[in-house]
Amino acid sequence: MDVFLLLSRYEGLPNVLIEAQYMGVRVVTTPAGGASECLINGTTGYVLECCEQPCLDNLVMRAHELANRAGDRSLFALDGAGRRFLDENFSIPQMLKSFVSCTASTCASEADQLQSQAA
Repeated sequence: MDVFLLLSRYEGLPNVLIEAQYMGVRVVTTPAGGASECLINGTTGYVLECCEQPCLDNLVMRAHELANRAGDRSLFALDGAGRRFLDENFSIPQMLKSFVSCTASTCASEADQLQSQAA
């Protein structure tokens, strides 16, 4: 597969975009949900302008451009910019670190509120 296309109107965080890039496949997607957070626009893929009626001419142009670069695997090599982006934002250790940090912050905030109410 040279290019992965995701033409969703509604998404959360589309793991399929992350998974495709980890497999070395560039992506084209609509801006549904968190799709634009999953790629480096113009490098590892493209985000189209609209979810409701994406411009098919633009889609074909972007997909063709990315397909022409499919043979260049250096972007997703272990030291490539695409792989670094994925590891820094979506690797399991990074997601766990973010989750723990968010949870700790929320718990600390709630503990402060409870102490304020008790005083």
